[in-house]
Amino acid sequence: MAMTLLHGRFPSTCCSRAQTTIVLSRPNGFVTQNCSCCGKPRSVRPTDLPERYCLRCEVRLDVGYKWNNYVYRCPACGDESEVAKLVPKWNEMFDYQGYGLDSDGAMLART
Repeated sequence: MAMTLLHGRFPSTCCSRAQTTIVLSRPNGFVTQNCSCCGKPRSVRPTDLPERYCLRCEVRLDVGYKWNNYVYRCPACGDESEVAKLVPKWNEMFDYQGYGLDSDGAMLART
């Protein structure tokens, strides 16, 4: 499947409000939105994802969750697209910046 460049709906909070790009940040479908200038990642909320339309039905897709990951879902035909499978991996677009999660600390404490 060809990768799609999805840009966040809101500008970055760094680099003079530059555009953000949604990327696969971690395995298992975790996505972030990274500043297009400096690459700094930040979390993605459903409202950050751009509007998309169903290619079959031409209706606006809903944003939902499937297995704790974002999906675009057509309310008319039910087609789904996982956001993580649409976007490029972070290292195809940006230099390493790192994005820590609360669960990272829990995993480090167990080792």
